[in-house]
Amino acid sequence: CRASDAQAGAPLALADCIDLALAHNLQYRADKQGFESSRAGYELAQAPFATDVRLNVTGPSFSETRDTFESEALIERFREQNTTLRYQTGLELSRRIRRVGRFSVSTTGFRHEFDSNRREDFREYFGDVRVEYQRDLMSTPADEIAVRQAELDLAISQSALERRRLQLEQEVADVFFDLIQSIRQLEIQQQRVDQAGAALRLAARKFELGIVAEVEALRLEVEKRNAEAAFAKAETEIERRRDILRDLLGLDLEEPLELVTQVRAEQFAIDGESAVRAGLANRSDILESELRERLQSLDLKRRREQSRMQAALTAGMTLRGRGPDLGDVADTFERSLVRASVNVELPVIDSGWRRGLVRQGETAAERSRLERQMRRRAVVLEIRDALRNLREAERQIDLRQASLEVTERQYDVVRRRFELGSGDSQELLDAQTTLTSARTEALDAVIDYRRALQTVRLATMSELSELVAAERRE
Repeated sequence: CRASDAQAGAPLALADCIDLALAHNLQYRADKQGFESSRAGYELAQAPFATDVRLNVTGPSFSETRDTFESEALIERFREQNTTLRYQTGLELSRRIRRVGRFSVSTTGFRHEFDSNRREDFREYFGDVRVEYQRDLMSTPADEIAVRQAELDLAISQSALERRRLQLEQEVADVFFDLIQSIRQLEIQQQRVDQAGAALRLAARKFELGIVAEVEALRLEVEKRNAEAAFAKAETEIERRRDILRDLLGLDLEEPLELVTQVRAEQFAIDGESAVRAGLANRSDILESELRERLQSLDLKRRREQSRMQAALTAGMTLRGRGPDLGDVADTFERSLVRASVNVELPVIDSGWRRGLVRQGETAAERSRLERQMRRRAVVLEIRDALRNLREAERQIDLRQASLEVTERQYDVVRRRFELGSGDSQELLDAQTTLTSARTEALDAVIDYRRALQTVRLATMSELSELVAAERRE
């Protein structure tokens, strides 16, 4: 809906721009494909734990042999010609159950036809069923470790995508406020041009009447030209930042883009302790560091198991039936094979391979643990710094607004004095410059506060309403 509003040229608020970026930003779409790749890897790792059914059909398999034999008992040579047709169907079902082992059931059926010019022709049917069980006795199977690693990789990828989403939201907010700032700056420069034009017209009339010197009028004309130049520069800056926002939102660079330029100065009483708790609980990079620590622990477990004695149990049973007719297979079905084995592997001399393998995993696990602790400390510092900047920006709003009110009154006084002829043009120019700066600083204070709010939201990965002090919510 908001994308269609953008295409229709309707003014967009910050939330609209964020929705557009999440839908059309090329980099974010590429990041989502990386997440989908991790999801596909997880599904692939789960495949051994699903029921696997395979059907193999061969029909017919044809072979013909010819050979010439010579015997002292026979006066002449003879030729033997044999033809074999074989039809085969195989069906296999297998599944691995976690912490239990792998079960498989396979069935095979044959139809064998033999035709010969010197031996008796025959047709025979075979059928067998094989049941097999496999389990690692002293280590975790590689498939189970792989699926656990795939789970952690998927969670890490999802966490990274969430962090990338918030980063994109921050980028959109920064560019959005840059453009809003430029648009509002253009309004301030337009006010400056209007003030300079009015002052120049008044000075020109006074000069014609001989009330002021020509230099007073020339000084105001220079100010008007400077104001017009600043206005033109502000227009160019708006178009440049508009293109930056279009590119970030994934829109066509020629597409019209209008924004809601009203910036609200709504203030939130953010509770510092709540913000830190929320950040530690919600930050995706902390979750990612914890997941990586678990992943390294899993890898360490695998390395330790590899360095120890390995043992695997294999057990199975085969049932078989055969006969010249198809019904004979079921009638003669009986157990033909039972087998069981335990395979044990123990390295005797490895020249330090096992010790190095385990030590490498231990150092990686310890490094992951330290990185998680450093990440938590960095997050706390980041949130505290964001809250300090927010409080400073909040104070600046009140200070800059009070300064603007005083500056407006001062300008009115200087302007009236100039109109009455008791002030000079330089004093008026100084008052105009001070007023323009005060308007710009008041605008910047509001926008800086909105930026600081967005930074706090990104640092805590929480909605601002969740961080408001309890007494304020009541």
